[in-house]
Amino acid sequence: SIAFDGAAAEVLRPESGRPAADALAELRDEAAVALCAESLGIVRCLVETTREYLKVRKQFGRAIGSNQALQHRMVDCFLLQEEVRALTAAAQQALCTPAAERERIVSGARAYVIQAARRVCNEAVQMHGGLGVTDELDVSHYFRRLMVNATLFGQRDAHFTRFTDAALAV
Repeated sequence: SIAFDGAAAEVLRPESGRPAADALAELRDEAAVALCAESLGIVRCLVETTREYLKVRKQFGRAIGSNQALQHRMVDCFLLQEEVRALTAAAQQALCTPAAERERIVSGARAYVIQAARRVCNEAVQMHGGLGVTDELDVSHYFRRLMVNATLFGQRDAHFTRFTDAALAV
């Protein structure tokens, strides 16, 4: 364990005399973008894992991936993956913009990414069937991580409200 008894405390001040609230808001946005990027990585893994599973899993003598309904669901997941990728890239670029624009773009991206990643994850769990919730399969671990990500640095509703407030202020 680490003990901090007798350690000197130092007040941390943002550079260039900015108010601490502004510095914390910027830091919160950077963390939100990092979570978007992590969610993108998880979504990519889920799409790839599920695609491969649909090729290998056989039922009634044929791969379940030959089922047109499952193919359409996988296409939806892929499109969500690409939307998450695009919004994450936009949020990363927005970190260099003025605060009002940064807030709007980052919170909009974060709200959408939370929802889209959850949908992809739910689809992956369903398409894997009972295996999708077992500890032996990565899908269940990704599912749990996305649930944690959705609660860090503002939940979906908080980011959506922040996005709409910033958009209406423009």
